[in-house]
Amino acid sequence: MVCTGNKTNYYESLKKKISKLGLSDQIKFLGIIPEEDLIGLYKCASMVVIPTLYEAGSGPLYEAMRYSVPVICSDVTSLPDTMGNNKFIFNPNSVNEIAALIKKMLQDKDFTSENLKNSAERLQSLGTVDYTQNFIRVYKKLLNPE
Repeated sequence: MVCTGNKTNYYESLKKKISKLGLSDQIKFLGIIPEEDLIGLYKCASMVVIPTLYEAGSGPLYEAMRYSVPVICSDVTSLPDTMGNNKFIFNPNSVNEIAALIKKMLQDKDFTSENLKNSAERLQSLGTVDYTQNFIRVYKKLLNPE
């Protein structure tokens, strides 16, 4: 397992727990990495898991979809809407739910294919949204409330 991103206050306690479980050689924390290395990680990944509790929008979710990597994510904020299919989301506070979905993604080829198809469709759908016009409408409404 490869983990990227900020090493938060929980990093040291996670590292100790991983060592105590004898998993240090199987789990790596890379921290923030350069974009070109990140692309390589995506292309080599079996899947991407986004267990965030608070993230409003997820770069890793879009990137996994873009690089055709199976992806599952937590059911918080806008992530379910971005994912567009509840089969691929989980409660980030439920270890059992996360584990079951990871296991299914790694073992069920049809489920993985469905996930990749969903990602391609979502990218296409999200790519047709004219965000510029949406922002302009919001700013006009703020400047000229009715």
